[in-house]
Amino acid sequence: MSQALDTLRHEHDAILSTLKILRCMAERALQGNADAGDIAALLGFLQEFVDKCHHGKEEGLLFPALQRVGLAHQGELVGELIAEHEQGRALVGALRQASTPALDAEAFAAAAEAYAVFLERHIDKENDVLFPQGPSRRSARTSWRHCSRPSLTSSCRSSGKAGTKSCTTCCTAGRPTMPAEG
Repeated sequence: MSQALDTLRHEHDAILSTLKILRCMAERALQGNADAGDIAALLGFLQEFVDKCHHGKEEGLLFPALQRVGLAHQGELVGELIAEHEQGRALVGALRQASTPALDAEAFAAAAEAYAVFLERHIDKENDVLFPQGPSRRSARTSWRHCSRPSLTSSCRSSGKAGTKSCTTCCTAGRPTMPAEG
C-alpha cells in the first residue's frame, strides 16, 4: 500500500485518539474540572495538526494526485470531503467560542461531541471509501510518488505555525501529543 496513504491512515489513528481526549475534557468541563490551558492546547492541536497539517496534505497533495491519475469519478467525493474539512473548521470554531473568554461547559461539551461524531464519520469515509480506490489502480502508482512520506512531512513542517513541527512526532508514536508552543 502507498506510503502516503499509510501516513494519512496513521494520522487518522492519532486524530481518533485525540477525539477521546476531547470527549474526556468535555466530561471534565461538565463536572467543573476543566483546565483552560489543556483545552487551549487541544484546540491548538486540532487547528494546527488536524486542519492545517493533515487536511492540508489531503487537499494539497492527495486530492490533486487522484485527479492526475484520472479518478474523475471521485470528483464528487473529493468535493464532499473538502466541504467536510470546511465544516470541521466551523466546528472547531464552535469549540473555541464555547471555551473563550470563559468556558461554557454545556456548549463546549455539545460542540465537542458534535465535532467528534462528525470527524469519526469523515475519517471512516476517507479510510473506507476514498483510500482503497487510490493505490489499487496500477496507473496511480507513479503519481503517488508525489505523495511520498517526505512530501507529506515537509508540507507539515513548512507551514511555520506553532505546533506544526510536532505533528510528525505525534503520529510516529501512534498517539497524539499536544503541540509545543513557539
